[in-house]
Amino acid sequence: SLTRNGLMVLYDNFDEAVHIANTVAPEHLELFGTKMESLSSRFINYGSLFIGANSAEVLGDYAAGVNHTLPTLGSARFSSGLSVHAFIKKVTSVQCRPGAGLDSLLEISMMIADAEGLFWHRQSAEARLGRNCIKESVKCSSS
Repeated sequence: SLTRNGLMVLYDNFDEAVHIANTVAPEHLELFGTKMESLSSRFINYGSLFIGANSAEVLGDYAAGVNHTLPTLGSARFSSGLSVHAFIKKVTSVQCRPGAGLDSLLEISMMIADAEGLFWHRQSAEARLGRNCIKESVKCSSS
């Protein structure tokens, strides 16, 4: 796996190393060198970060508590390793009141619904604009 999928970067310019690591977004990122603890915050795209020669990746996989289920193939640019957060339900809500641009948002929503071919989505917006729409074959008109 290391021969086929591994990458070691030796750098002269720390900014270049940060750029490469954040672009590649590796599953595991090991940092060796002086001041790595204070500089590690510049690395933002990785599955797990191991700082210093004693912080071996094998410890993260098996003994140190870092999760072993990590984003691969560069997906650390937008995803994290499995954690308790994956099991916490998050909900969202929308509450729109008349005015404050609601009609404009409904018009935009109708255009998008039309582009996606979602007739009943459009009907929902039409109804909220006070338009009378009953059948697919009937053209909507203002009431």
